[in-house]
Amino acid sequence: MKAIDLKNSILQLAISGRLVSQDPSDEPASLLYERIQAEKNKLIKEGKIKSQKKNGRINSAETPFKIPDTWMWVKLGDIADFPMGKTPSRNDFEYWEKNYPWVSIADLIDGEVINSTKEGVSEKANIEVFKNRISRQGTLLMSFKLTIGKVSILGMDAFHNEAIVSIFPFIDIEKNTTKYLYKVLPYLTTLTTDTKEAIKGKTLNSSSLYNLMIPLPPLAEQKRIVEKIEELEPLINRYGKASEELARIKSAFPEDLRNSILQQAVEGKLVPQNPADEPAGELLKRIKQERQQQIKEGKIKLSKLPKSNEPLNPADMPFKIPDSWIWTSLSEIGLINPRNVIEDNLEVSFIPMDKISSKYNVSVNVDEKKLWKDVKSGYTHLKDGDVIMAKITPCFENKKSSVLHNLFNGYGAGTTELHVFRGININPYYVLIYLKSPFFMKYASNNMTGTAGQQRVPSDIFATYPFPMPPYNEQKKIVKKVENLMDSSNKLEQIIN
Repeated sequence: MKAIDLKNSILQLAISGRLVSQDPSDEPASLLYERIQAEKNKLIKEGKIKSQKKNGRINSAETPFKIPDTWMWVKLGDIADFPMGKTPSRNDFEYWEKNYPWVSIADLIDGEVINSTKEGVSEKANIEVFKNRISRQGTLLMSFKLTIGKVSILGMDAFHNEAIVSIFPFIDIEKNTTKYLYKVLPYLTTLTTDTKEAIKGKTLNSSSLYNLMIPLPPLAEQKRIVEKIEELEPLINRYGKASEELARIKSAFPEDLRNSILQQAVEGKLVPQNPADEPAGELLKRIKQERQQQIKEGKIKLSKLPKSNEPLNPADMPFKIPDSWIWTSLSEIGLINPRNVIEDNLEVSFIPMDKISSKYNVSVNVDEKKLWKDVKSGYTHLKDGDVIMAKITPCFENKKSSVLHNLFNGYGAGTTELHVFRGININPYYVLIYLKSPFFMKYASNNMTGTAGQQRVPSDIFATYPFPMPPYNEQKKIVKKVENLMDSSNKLEQIIN
């Protein structure tokens, strides 16, 4: 249950006489109503309020729910005066001097006290427009156009616009009826069906306001109801904050879980180490040997290789890795943003940014192909097995990165807003885990270049940031474990949703 639903349930109990007990010694609401009518008629005779057409008492068949015998269904217009405000002409600047506060709906703080307004009106407006009829401090205000049932209490004397009414109960001993209406009117306005469509929403008019049905308790019980609601409101607010926090945790949990899985993976905490595995240091030696061999055979052009890094000091690294692992970098174990040398008339895949998924281990859906001669210039070069990562905001923050498979003829091209890693004897899906991990994402986000509206991950960050490399067999185990856990987290997210 949401906090607003809990609050409405409590208000429903309040207006149906089930929130506090009835006291047989209380004066019945029917006698209170007679005294209210006497006071109303007196005010009409004195010319202090206008006489309104009698609408008759409420028929029991019209009432939406049952109330205690000591209560009475009444109309708002029978127990209170509710003058509407005005907006002085905007064409006369002399009306708009801040001599008196002037309340608009934007100034109403629902369920709070108004102590300031954005605009004010002049003494001229007071005399010519409002006729010296200002609403005094402590007056109950309610919106009734577009935003229906928003209530506030005036913390100072003020005027207000025509979308707001000041509500003055005819009999208001110790402000008990004002306080009661203040608590229950917002909910009561949601129960009425007597609304008219306005240009931007629903609205009430003077007739529907007059006829708004109010369940009127005895005066003493009104006070007890207000006291009980005020006692419960802090608890409702606490419940609301707890519900919001729970909703936030619930919403963030699947992604937080996935981030935790990826972080545990790159720290060597996801699968146990096998002493029989070839250490990652030996794997790094073989990778370098293979790269040198490819250079000799002309498969890799030396000019295209990034510069080697200085040896990484494990003591300077952000976390400890298993003894069988080694700190290196992507530029040491593969090619960064390589270029393809293939035939011009070869058909290759073309991959726009929107085809790259933010999820883990999701293949790119390739449905567009072009001739290589049309895309070899001005585009990023791609090949089966490459790991690609969006380098520009917001695509980078959305973790748009993937491993490429099943490209047409094994090759492709795409936007220049991609970084590409082409590995040598390295599991590309482990590299993908690294690129999506909080470890890499946080550092890259903090070291982007460019303007605020268009930032990018620099090539050197992508190529040379420390890469925790496990033994090759352990890479495969980590990838398999992550795949299984990601499937479980996706199922959990479906259950939560």
